[in-house]
Amino acid sequence: MFPRGFDPTPLVSQLWGQTTKLCCYFYSTTA
Repeated sequence: MFPRGFDPTPLVSQLWGQTTKLCCYFYSTTA
């Protein structure tokens, strides 16, 4: 799935962080 030697962990954690921030932002604006 990934190229040899490619580590997706930093990318995934960064993406997850962005998603979490977006969710928190929307939750705080709609709450």
